[in-house]
Order: sequence, then C-alpha cells, then structure tokens
Amino acid sequence: MRKLNKQDYFSLRTSSLLSQTDVQILLDLYQPMITAHGVAIYATLSRLYERREQQPMMSFENFFHLTQLDHVQFSTAIELLEGIGLIKTFHKLLSDSTHWVFELYSPKYPQEFFHDPILSGLLKKYIGETLHLQLQSLYLTLPDEEGYEEVTRSFLETYHPDLNDPNFFAPPQHRLQGKNQATIVHQFDQALFEQHMQQYFVKERYAFTAEDMQLIAHYVALSGIDETAMAEIVSTVLQENQFKAIAFDRVLKLAAQERQLPFVRNRKKPNLVQDPKTNLGQKINLMESTNPIDFLRYVQQGTQPTGPDIKLVNDLSLKQGLSFPVINALIDYVLQKKNNTLPRAYVEKIASTLAREQIVHAIDAMDFLMKIADQYKGKS
Repeated sequence: MRKLNKQDYFSLRTSSLLSQTDVQILLDLYQPMITAHGVAIYATLSRLYERREQQPMMSFENFFHLTQLDHVQFSTAIELLEGIGLIKTFHKLLSDSTHWVFELYSPKYPQEFFHDPILSGLLKKYIGETLHLQLQSLYLTLPDEEGYEEVTRSFLETYHPDLNDPNFFAPPQHRLQGKNQATIVHQFDQALFEQHMQQYFVKERYAFTAEDMQLIAHYVALSGIDETAMAEIVSTVLQENQFKAIAFDRVLKLAAQERQLPFVRNRKKPNLVQDPKTNLGQKINLMESTNPIDFLRYVQQGTQPTGPDIKLVNDLSLKQGLSFPVINALIDYVLQKKNNTLPRAYVEKIASTLAREQIVHAIDAMDFLMKIADQYKGKS
C-alpha cells in the first residue's frame, strides 16, 4: 500500500468524456470488484474534475473530510481502480510534499464488458451465474423489426462532400478527449511469448491476429502462468486443430491445469549466461541464444542444413517438446558421437529420454548427455 500524506495535494485529468452513464455502469458491473468505496471515490473524483476551474488541486486531508474515508480505505480502493483500468496514477516528489495526478478512464460499456473474458469472468466469480445473467438482461438490444426494409439515406447521398476540399484533410491541432475506456494492464511479454513460439515452428503454420494476442494476454493474466507455459499450451491446441484456429476454451482449460502443477511457478528462464572467456561458456551461450537451424548451420561452418535434418529438428520441437537449447545440445552431442551425422533413430531415442527428464536448458542437457556417455563407457 502506497504512502499518502495528508499534506500532499492531487489534481485530476481525464482522456475520456465522463457521463452519468459511466457511474451507472460502475454500479451495475464494476462494484463487486472495486467495492462501494471504489465507486464512491471514482464518482467523487469525476465530480471534482468537473469543478476543476474552481479548485484545480485538493489536499488528501480535505478529500478525507469530504468523503469520510481514511487513508487505508482510500489507498485500497485506488489500487482496485488502478488494477481494473479505471484510473492511472502519477506522482512527482517536491521539496516538502508529493503532488499526485489521477487520470480517469471510462468503464467499458456492457457489450465490451461481457465479451472481455477477464472482466466478465471476474464478475461471475463474485456474484454467481444467476445474477450475472440478470445483469446481462439489463442491457439487451431490441430485436430487428420484422417485415421492415431500411431506407436510411447515406452520408454521401445527403451531404455530397467535395473530397478535394482541404478542410477534409486538416488534422486536429491539439490532443482531444474521446471515449477512452478502461483497459486492464497485463504483465504479458509478447516478444518473449513469440520467442518461445519459434521453438515449436508455429509461426510458419499459423498467423496470429491482434485479437489472438489480446486473448492470450488475457489468459496469461487470468491463469497466472508465464509466457513459456502459455506458448506450450497454444502450440498444443493449434496442433490439435491442425493449425486452423485457436480453441481458446481449450487454452483456458489447459492453463488452469498447468497452474496446478508445482513446477509452473519456476518456468521463467533463469540467467544462464556462462563465462564467455572459456570455449565451453561460449558454446553454452550460443546454444541458449540460437535456434536449432542456425546452430546446425554454425556447426556445419555455414553449410545450409539438409531437408531431412530440418524435418528432424522440427519433430524434436513439435513432437518431443524439446526447447531450442536442449535441441542444440543434442545436435552437438550426436554430431560428435556419430561422425558429423544425425541418425534419426539414434537422435529420437535420446530426445525421448531428455523429454522425460523435463530438461529445458543447454547446460543441464550437456551434463545429462555426458552422464549417459560415461555409463556406456562403464559397460564397455
């Protein structure tokens, strides 16, 4: 909980046009998540913004007198409003105090709210399915009139604009308000997710849309798993559908199962950078940072990998589920053992063992493969 001093001042701004409809939506749809204190604070701040010419700033002490809320109640409610995207908070340290700025955003309207899997799901969790359906019924649209033909005139038919007129191409001179709605900030690293998707060779088979990425970010936030685990799940679901579409209900189900596994909390890749001054350190760093096709090209001194070798690498990733660093360590090991060749049966046999051991990093794979080699030496 952030520390607010009574002598600190705050001011307000908004990048959205606010209305009484916003408060109505807060009461109907957001109140279970942000609490009654959150609704009251948002409505009060909205009203203070309307009066900003008379009082551009207010001290927290006066605000607490006005609302009869204390520091803890206010701070708790503000965090709830921030988390759900209704407020952004900024501060600047001054010599003897701190100046705060609260930026207000409009709530999502019912159609967008109920199509948002996080907001709609969170509301249902708080109030139950029956009340959830009742709230949806408050905002039903009227059905189309049967037997009627639309005869509305179009804009061009009515106004006949001359599109050569320069007035149609003059942009606004200032930053203007719109209906900027609340969005939940996701701790989702899309670049990291896409990096992990490369190891499953998915991008060659399926083109992700912006809506896909938005839903994936939603489900990462909703399930609490990381980008590595989500990449594995999305890859699995796409394979099940032959790369035609992402079945997001299946993604959410697998994400929920993944969240229950004890090792999920440690899926983030640790810092494995080795000492670059040693040959071994250079090799491990190369394995950790290079995709298998480029690594194979590197160890073959620039020669393009053959079709069968590329297919083998593809299968190691998609069918065996091995990470890039582990595939690279396996390639390096087999090339040394088999006179610079990659016999498929031999590679797949070792790959199955690595997959069962759930090894994900090059240094661990190299250590494991050395132990296998020592065991065979002991038996011979």
